[in-house]
Amino acid sequence: MAGISDPLADPRLPRLLASAVRYRRASAAAVLEADLRAGARGDTDGWRLVWSATEQMYFMRNRADDGLDSSSIVDGSALQGLAASGRSLEAAFPATSMSFDRTRQQPTPSS
Repeated sequence: MAGISDPLADPRLPRLLASAVRYRRASAAAVLEADLRAGARGDTDGWRLVWSATEQMYFMRNRADDGLDSSSIVDGSALQGLAASGRSLEAAFPATSMSFDRTRQQPTPSS
């Protein structure tokens, strides 16, 4: 996925994820950042988000990041609710009150 600079704050990501899950009737899905400029084929150092209907979501800002688990399970109906209301995934990761610095791919404190 290219064009999402701050994945946890972008309300398009829950809509994309909910649409893909609904279309595929999936119980789990992953969204990876694509670096189209590098011409990489599936090998990216960008962010990753993994969603499951029965487990906490997992988010990594880059490969060097330890990653974050969501504070609770976001099941299919909760994901659809986020998408329908136009909210981002930030609420699922309350400990991440940080903005996403694309130049360094590291979290920076929000002001």
